[in-house]
Amino acid sequence: PEKFKVRLLPLPAELEGRFDLRFTLDTMEDFTLLQELYATFHEKTDRSVHALLQLVQSHPDYRARMLENIARNEK
Repeated sequence: PEKFKVRLLPLPAELEGRFDLRFTLDTMEDFTLLQELYATFHEKTDRSVHALLQLVQSHPDYRARMLENIARNEK
């Protein structure tokens, strides 16, 4: 708390019930995938959650890798 501001944000409706997506940075695989997503996404003018979901859905490999990471890191 002294070094970082922490805020909880409400979950956008588009993400409710979407347990097939992983936008966390816990592993090197997460980092690599997020780098790729950022490289594509940062150039877009629409940076909404909806646009991010469209990007992931238009690249089945992204979602497949997310699902692998979810299965691997399940607690």
